[in-house]
Amino acid sequence: MDPVDVARRLIAFASEAELDEIEVEDFPVTDNEDELWLRIFGVHERYRRPAQIMIEELRGALAETDWDPDLSDIRPDDRDRWSFGEAIIFRGFERMILRGLLVPRRKVPILRRVPDDVALFLISIDDGEDYLTRESHGMGWHYHYQNWRKDRSNVILSWDTRWHEPSPQTEPPTQRALFVEPHGEKNNADFEAKPWLWREKKRKSMYDACSTDLVRWRIGEFKCAANKSEVVYPAGRVLTPHPAATATVVQKAAASAKTIRKRRR
Repeated sequence: MDPVDVARRLIAFASEAELDEIEVEDFPVTDNEDELWLRIFGVHERYRRPAQIMIEELRGALAETDWDPDLSDIRPDDRDRWSFGEAIIFRGFERMILRGLLVPRRKVPILRRVPDDVALFLISIDDGEDYLTRESHGMGWHYHYQNWRKDRSNVILSWDTRWHEPSPQTEPPTQRALFVEPHGEKNNADFEAKPWLWREKKRKSMYDACSTDLVRWRIGEFKCAANKSEVVYPAGRVLTPHPAATATVVQKAAASAKTIRKRRR
């Protein structure tokens, strides 16, 4: 059994998932509410069980090869933290900003946990990385940008969740930064946003509309900004990078996967 073929079937399955969108009065949604909605919309039967079967099939196929990525650089408490695919979208109420709106959203993954060895192999397959997320809860809350007409843009805003307050804290206190990035639903966007033209007053209105969430909820409830995102506010901040060890493991795994593909052609 060719692991590349199984991986491609799994990726195609995720790409064809039809997302249900649910508006909630408050967020984050509790675990019990989360599971209730998943049962109502049949997520386990429609998506999770078929995907889990393919994951196990892929693990079996990888076991028949020499696939054995070196995971020694990943700390034990940081293992198997990948999630896969998208099953349901939760949406909060709109936030007013200068000449626009921000809409809180969170996507529930098809699978909350994917083994490191499988995830690292999927990363090496075309489009595989698009369906993997290495964060708590898979895809946490983030904010979709709309213009004043409520047209949807091609960008989202996310917090730097990996940032930690300096100790001792600075004066004035250093703030957690908000970032902007393109999102995967760009084909459904009504217009192309131009963040490079946003001025400080607009950027600060975005920050003020979202910063109260940081007081109300744990930072783990939020999606971390993507590596290629740009800062919104405060100006001049840089995204906290992934731990170097994790990046090294991913690079090594991708190289090993290419070797398998060449050998099995």
